[in-house]
Amino acid sequence: QKLADDWDSCFIELMYEESGMCFVGCWDSEGADDHYEYSDFTSKNIRDNIPNYLVDAFGLDEQLAEYEEEEEETADA
Repeated sequence: QKLADDWDSCFIELMYEESGMCFVGCWDSEGADDHYEYSDFTSKNIRDNIPNYLVDAFGLDEQLAEYEEEEEETADA
């Protein structure tokens, strides 16, 4: 934030994800700080609840689909 405050032409945007905590978000130097917890979502409904740019940036729907498949295989074993 200090860098962006010192340089008027500087814009910083940070996207972050913590898959173990099912947490994703985006912060920028103009004051936006959007963050979401996605543990209750599935690969089919995550795009209805999390902005597409974050789902795409981290492949959240693909990650959840892999997890769901592993859980199904474990349940069938």
